[in-house]
Amino acid sequence: MASSMRADWAWSLAADMLMRLVPVIAVLVYFPLLGAEVAGTVLIALSYVTALYLIVDLGLGLYGTRGIAEGDMDPEALHAEITVARAILLIPITALLIWVLNVVVGTSFLTALAFGGYLAARGVSADWRLRGESRFRTFALINFVAGGVQLALLPFVTAENWQSTVALPWLVAGVIMLVGTWRATGVAWAKMVAALTVRSLRHLARSYRFSLVSGIMTVVHQSPVIFLSFVYASGEMAGFAFTHRIALFVTLLSTALGHALFPRLVKAAKTPGPESWLLTLRGVRAIGLMLILLAPLALLPLLIGELRTLYFPGVTLITFAALGLFAVSDSIRVLPMQLGFAWQQESRVMVITVTALAVHILALSALYLTGQLTIEATSVVFMVTGLGIFAGMMALARRISKQDKAPNRDI
Repeated sequence: MASSMRADWAWSLAADMLMRLVPVIAVLVYFPLLGAEVAGTVLIALSYVTALYLIVDLGLGLYGTRGIAEGDMDPEALHAEITVARAILLIPITALLIWVLNVVVGTSFLTALAFGGYLAARGVSADWRLRGESRFRTFALINFVAGGVQLALLPFVTAENWQSTVALPWLVAGVIMLVGTWRATGVAWAKMVAALTVRSLRHLARSYRFSLVSGIMTVVHQSPVIFLSFVYASGEMAGFAFTHRIALFVTLLSTALGHALFPRLVKAAKTPGPESWLLTLRGVRAIGLMLILLAPLALLPLLIGELRTLYFPGVTLITFAALGLFAVSDSIRVLPMQLGFAWQQESRVMVITVTALAVHILALSALYLTGQLTIEATSVVFMVTGLGIFAGMMALARRISKQDKAPNRDI
């Protein structure tokens, strides 16, 4: 079991890492070659893409993954119905994204259109089904191809053409992921037409708690960059946006383990006993060890002045520390939250995250209205919110650990 879990984590990590690492690699190139304005524009645009993706997903991905893992639903029918539901949502959300990027962020229309295409491709891909079937190796290979092509396209973005080409690597990668995951699952297009029924929309009602939780976490994650984009120009906040992206990349490592363990947690929760809780503890220990190993890397920007000046302009020690503490707390909360989902505790997870988001948005809004929305202040609010969600999820996990029967309703 332990070796199988490590293999799942390794493939899950490989599946997510390259696609998430590409923005970091891209910005490492953009800063010295194309300048802070290009790097800031890319990172701000990706924050909006990620935030609007939550509306397209509406929790359907995690809901579908759990349905596949439980084995109580027909995978073919579920795949078709969830895809149709997402496709319906994609039409207005993609149009909104194109408008926001073109009008609010100030990208060219071609760049906005390409990022819109990337959102659409990611919205109807079948990665959630591959996770539910624990086919992490297949998903990793698809992502490896997509990420490799994405990296290969980066040199074609130059100082002369970046306004029209900067989003092209993401668009092509999204299409590769869409085609790859669909071919791997083998769902026929005819089933998409057959799924155009009210059943597709019923899944939206069943998944709304997943939707709220995943949406809230996405808003929390992307809110610092989005709020600051109303105050700072792209070049002025590029250093912070890059630091923020690295912090989220650290949490990705824990999320990959959460994806690998979730099907196991769902199956373990169907029978009485502490197996799901013990799996969670083993995962948390693995995350803790990972964070310890990564800690020395966090000191490099602080010790090497030239590195800090080039890639982290305007980022103070307080900002570094706040984002670092958020990365630690957010990494550790992943598995307790997944345990809550596995035990059908969506309502309790939802209460914790809704409360945290309300306080978070109120705090940032107050700073904005009083003219105190600085990078440092935003980072501190971000850190406090992360610590609050972490504390709530750990309390819920401890409550679940005391249960002596399989879940069939909220505790």
